[in-house]
Amino acid sequence: QIVVGTNASIRVPFTFSGAPKPELTVARVDESHENRATLDLFENSGTFLLRQTARQDTGYYRLQATNESGTVTARLDVLVQTVPS
Repeated sequence: QIVVGTNASIRVPFTFSGAPKPELTVARVDESHENRATLDLFENSGTFLLRQTARQDTGYYRLQATNESGTVTARLDVLVQTVPS
């Protein structure tokens, strides 16, 4: 689980491989919430990014790599905590 406060940035680096090169996507597992996460992709690596976190960003994110050989999925659990008032 990744735990951050509000207005933080989350960066999770990863590597990938495959022939042919896989297509990578990121999505919220709970699709009723907006997906503000993005991927910065390079030749064989990338970074999961979530900037200026808000409480609504709490949840599970699915990172998926797909090519003609199949699909591999990883899950990220994000918890954005707010300071009690």
